[in-house]
Amino acid sequence: MNHVIYIDESGYTGADYVNPDQPLFSLACNMFTNEDFERIASEVFAGDKGAELKFSRLVGRQSGRKKLHAFIDYLGEHPDKFCCYLADKWSALVRKFVGDCIHPVLLLDNGMNLLEDGWCLAYANLLSCNLPAIMGADWFEAFLRHYNNLIRNPDEESLESLWQHCMEAIDCDNAGELLSPFLHRPQLALLTLTLHPDNPIFYESILTNLLIHLRTYYGINRATVVYDQTKATTDYNLKEYIDNISKLGQTFRVSDVCIVNGDLSVSAVSAASSVEHYGVQVSDIIAGLFNYSFRAKDTIKSDLSRHLREIITEKNFIHQFNGTAVTPEELGLKGSQAPMLFEAVKQRKKTREGLKGQDHILHKLENTNATHISFQELVSWLREERTDRFEDDLSQLEETGPEFNPDDDIPF
Repeated sequence: MNHVIYIDESGYTGADYVNPDQPLFSLACNMFTNEDFERIASEVFAGDKGAELKFSRLVGRQSGRKKLHAFIDYLGEHPDKFCCYLADKWSALVRKFVGDCIHPVLLLDNGMNLLEDGWCLAYANLLSCNLPAIMGADWFEAFLRHYNNLIRNPDEESLESLWQHCMEAIDCDNAGELLSPFLHRPQLALLTLTLHPDNPIFYESILTNLLIHLRTYYGINRATVVYDQTKATTDYNLKEYIDNISKLGQTFRVSDVCIVNGDLSVSAVSAASSVEHYGVQVSDIIAGLFNYSFRAKDTIKSDLSRHLREIITEKNFIHQFNGTAVTPEELGLKGSQAPMLFEAVKQRKKTREGLKGQDHILHKLENTNATHISFQELVSWLREERTDRFEDDLSQLEETGPEFNPDDDIPF
């Protein structure tokens, strides 16, 4: 059976992961039928005079909140027809830091692949727990802002600002050890970000996980996707990305509770104006409800948040928040194949525009007629193209701080 999935988001801020007003990103979907939409329009939102349903408009008025309560009741009566993925942007930023600044160094120096068995997530959890506790909340927020700035402006100045900030942790218990791979090879992070400039990896992974969740918990293996044509989707050409999901063709074990079946197929993808498409408007309401209900202390305590938490089940709610689990076994990721999944669906192609300033790599690409660059190729090239940009600082680091030996285990 082919299902129609309507998707919309709330809290999109592009590459600004530290926006204080939008700490969460939510991606919601619904599988309601036209008959459902008729009932929702006539019974739940009867009398609404807006050009379209928008959570932001309804939540600010008493009459609108009353309608939202009625909509939550309707969701409670149809738990098999909606789902929402909620992501904490700070958690996502820490995970991306591990992928950009820690993983490449460990892989280059001693072949340790953090993408296996969920170690990347485990390392991110370690950073999220330890850095604020050891260095303080203000230092941790500044750390995230420095790194976010490097993502948006991958240049020497932004890199050095982040590096100098992290150097403050070098003599502070485990904080310095956790950051030592980056402190010893900061230039590798810049090269990684230049080769993989900020892209929809955050939003791609959420969308992928949402569709996987629908297959695992709702039994939906064939779908037509309709999404709102907004900046969050048009910036990154989600249509092309979703089309690639149907090319997986094999089964992946993502975790103890999630197996990606090889029969997952997206038969059609289309962008629609929310003004003209009621299904997308309904997903806007769902995304807004989840985002609002978990965003801040005051909204978490609100009547809408309490009501929503009463009716949702485990299958309706996926979340990305860093926690305290720091081993693959605790995370349920031992033997995970998720990285293979993401590599299969991303199929990134690197062009001259994406490699500006990296002439030595461009030269190698041209000589090999490559259309894309793998991380393994990058590693082999970097062995020949090592930089001495931070050589003086590194000499001082080796004298004053913990030495990171490539032959040592991961420093935690």
